[in-house]
Amino acid sequence: LLSVSRTDALTGLFNRGAFDSLAKDAYMDCRRNRKACTLTLIDIDFFKSVNDSYGHNAGDQCLINVANIIADMCRRDTDIVARYGGEEFVLFFASDEPEKHIQHIELIRAAIAKYQTTCDDLPIQLTVSCGAVRVEDDFSKDLIGLIYLADEQLYLGKHKGRNQVNETII
Repeated sequence: LLSVSRTDALTGLFNRGAFDSLAKDAYMDCRRNRKACTLTLIDIDFFKSVNDSYGHNAGDQCLINVANIIADMCRRDTDIVARYGGEEFVLFFASDEPEKHIQHIELIRAAIAKYQTTCDDLPIQLTVSCGAVRVEDDFSKDLIGLIYLADEQLYLGKHKGRNQVNETII
């Protein structure tokens, strides 16, 4: 029952509630130990048009495919990956090499952009916009504050043309 209550039924990733709990604990550990971490929001670009053009079943399959790409690329024990809602995913990375976090997110973005699926023999090409906040020195924000900063970076990327990673370092 615990597993079911923490898992997104469609994608098999953690759900928002599980992420909030796990990431809060992980972030508290990073705060205590002054260990760098990165929180990232990933949003599928123009996802509404996928549902409108191909139907919700195709949209669901696209969500599953994106979730699988992200999960396959986030396999460290410290990686926390969840479907945050709708077409949005959230990642929390903590490691001794924080400068590699954004490179890793860029690789995820590129892998999604390369992936192509079909619906009724019509190609569906997806891209994502990513907003990240890397915490290196200023651990004063709570998890909600980090999500807010990552969301600002996400929408900056949407306004700058989509299919990109934007970050801020605090």
